[in-house]
Amino acid sequence: MWQSGDPSVYPDSTYTYSLTYDIGNPNVRYIDVNAANVIVAGSRDGSIQAIFEDGTSEDKPMFKTGHKKFMNGNCAVHSVATWTWEEENMHVIVCGYRDGSTRFYNHTGNEDFLRFYDHSAAVCVVNINKDSGQVTTGGWDSRAFVYGLTRTSEGSMTWKKMNDLIGHTMSVWDARSLGHVCRQLTASADKTIKLWENGECLATYEGYPDILRQALSFEDYLLGTGNDPVISCFHFSKSDGPHKTFETKCESHINTMEVFKHTKTDKNYLVVGGELGFYEVFTASQTSDDIHLLSLCHGRLPVTSIWKAIFMPIGSFYGDIVFATENGPLIVLTLTTLRRAKDDDAAKFIGQTIEFNEIQDALREKHDNPEYFGFTIQNPDGSGDMQIKYKSGDDPAETVNKFIVHNNLPKSSFKEVYGFLIEHCASAAAYVTEKKNRILGKNDDIQKVKVMYEGKGYDYLFDVSLGDKQVKIPYNIGEDPSEVSQTFCEKHGLNIGFMKKMCDFLYEQVPELASKTRPGKASLNNAEAARPSNCGLPITVLKKYDDFEGPNTANLIKKLTTDNTEYDADSKSHLSGEELSVLTSFLTSKDPSTLINHVGLIENLLLRKEAHLTPVFHLIYLASTCENLAVKMDHQFNLVELMKNIVIGEKGSVNSFTMILRAFANLCHFEYFLKKFQEEKMTFANLALAQATASKQVTQDAALNFLLNFVVVAGTIDLHVSEIANALILKFADPSKCGLLSPGSIEGLLKVWAQCLWNRPAVIRACAVGKGPDVIRILKDKNAGEVASTLSRTVFNMLQRAK
Repeated sequence: MWQSGDPSVYPDSTYTYSLTYDIGNPNVRYIDVNAANVIVAGSRDGSIQAIFEDGTSEDKPMFKTGHKKFMNGNCAVHSVATWTWEEENMHVIVCGYRDGSTRFYNHTGNEDFLRFYDHSAAVCVVNINKDSGQVTTGGWDSRAFVYGLTRTSEGSMTWKKMNDLIGHTMSVWDARSLGHVCRQLTASADKTIKLWENGECLATYEGYPDILRQALSFEDYLLGTGNDPVISCFHFSKSDGPHKTFETKCESHINTMEVFKHTKTDKNYLVVGGELGFYEVFTASQTSDDIHLLSLCHGRLPVTSIWKAIFMPIGSFYGDIVFATENGPLIVLTLTTLRRAKDDDAAKFIGQTIEFNEIQDALREKHDNPEYFGFTIQNPDGSGDMQIKYKSGDDPAETVNKFIVHNNLPKSSFKEVYGFLIEHCASAAAYVTEKKNRILGKNDDIQKVKVMYEGKGYDYLFDVSLGDKQVKIPYNIGEDPSEVSQTFCEKHGLNIGFMKKMCDFLYEQVPELASKTRPGKASLNNAEAARPSNCGLPITVLKKYDDFEGPNTANLIKKLTTDNTEYDADSKSHLSGEELSVLTSFLTSKDPSTLINHVGLIENLLLRKEAHLTPVFHLIYLASTCENLAVKMDHQFNLVELMKNIVIGEKGSVNSFTMILRAFANLCHFEYFLKKFQEEKMTFANLALAQATASKQVTQDAALNFLLNFVVVAGTIDLHVSEIANALILKFADPSKCGLLSPGSIEGLLKVWAQCLWNRPAVIRACAVGKGPDVIRILKDKNAGEVASTLSRTVFNMLQRAK
């Protein structure tokens, strides 16, 4: 049998891989160890497990796992600590739970013998001072508490609350007793460390640049680390900033930091570990006026995150470091040669580590430098070669459309270029095949494609508006919405009250969560489901085209003047010097009064040749920003009817159509014209939808902005939009039509559709039973940016709930 008291540790020993121990639970994140060498693991599935030394091992010590115990139902364990006091035969486990409770258990018991409900949110840290038995806790609610060990009148030992440590403004991620029963140390997401005595804050240490997750004392110094992979060292007597800052080899957040005095090497070891599996071990020492951290070793484990590290106390694993990891297994590093892994096992572990991290790094690299496939195509007119670049994961049809527009090729070339791309690019062909399989009869949820954000893949990525800035909240299926919301609030400096809003937002936006009833929250009724929040709806601001900027108006005046040479001086279409002066005055002053008595001038310009009408309609859409001027133009020469017939009959250039659609968008601001649009609702809606797939993006944008303005004001004039939503679905049920949309136009189309559905349960139900779900699946597959992704998810959720 293996015996403790391993002599093979020397002052120059370093930490190397010893073993990986799978405890059979992938949800374990929190571990602690007591003086009896019993490790206790807490899991997000609500279970607690004890891990013991396996005394039957012959060649070196191993572990064995006790049974999983669910002490508090399935409530997630967020922190765990364990303590043993042999004299009193006390072997205690303390757990902090998602529901804010802190519960005390005996190792052999199945029920708690003591519980506290002082926290109002998850208890994210529990620590027990191994000498005094004092318990400190910290939570998402920005509070920390101290519980002291005391003897009851019956003679038994128990804990009672000693102090409230209230002063942080965000989550308290670390809380520790400093050995002296009256002093504690706390670290918070508000980027501060606080020193407490008898419940009073003695000092606040600032200067760490990001969220603090760990703080500990080392002789005359305190050390803090967290989301910035550095260690800030403060002298206890000085709170005016860090005494020194040490860089680490970690490349992302540090989640854990512990220090340990090894009696056999007479050295202090400090370990840090965190995201991407990075860890580093230092030797720590203090001279008369300074602190020193010297890197002993560092590396990466084959895991996405290291959550907790512990040093093993005196016993068979003395001095070993045990890591609790995201993927479940415990990974052990050792100082002694006798507990090192065999060469074959070490080589296998190194191979697994390299392979795992190469995949993780490749995902991050692809996010930073997306893979493109380039091909050369010969220009049909023989003028040279053209380059088409396809990005893996994009819609090939969209790539080809952009290529055609960029190279000024005829639309008829689409089929040939598209066929070439599919034939020569396997990635593009795979996209088409996958998309076809989704469209042809799958009634399941939208196929999940991981979205890269900050080097990681997520199932969903939502835009959230925080006052004057837009930020993102990522979510993976299976994650705890409360934890994701809490992390988001910490990252953006939001108070705990905002966490509930973000949690509600995730339940509303993620279908896998929307299908569940949130604990403590009743199912939404149809009316509530038709009013999703935090998704940019309802839209209330109308688009206005009033670009009177200097270069824009200067070019317009130049174009009108240049075209003027095509007409005789006695022609109505010819501008006299005085008339040109009137137009120039209007465009430079933006004063409608300069033009309102010269409406006939615009009427005469409309008599110009078709090729010369684009600047005229440009002038008209600028003039249509003024209600009185626009109404007078319509009275004098039936402006709306004239422009409508030009677009429907395609009697002009696509540039002219762009200007007309911008004019229509501007006219939506005025009740007079809204009544005209309402009288021929579907004529104008179909006109806009037809131009939504025009060859130019600016035309698509103008068409969809006009339609969006029309739908936005529909609520103010009691306009029924169900027919508009139906027309939209019928047109874009054809995937080839969707392929003609630019990314910006996809966003615009989704805005129109979402606005049609907002607060209209009947319209939602009508869209849900037709081809609406098919269309939203097609649009969801388009890589059109985060706003479009949020809108498509919003529309999808509303349709799903209607079913």
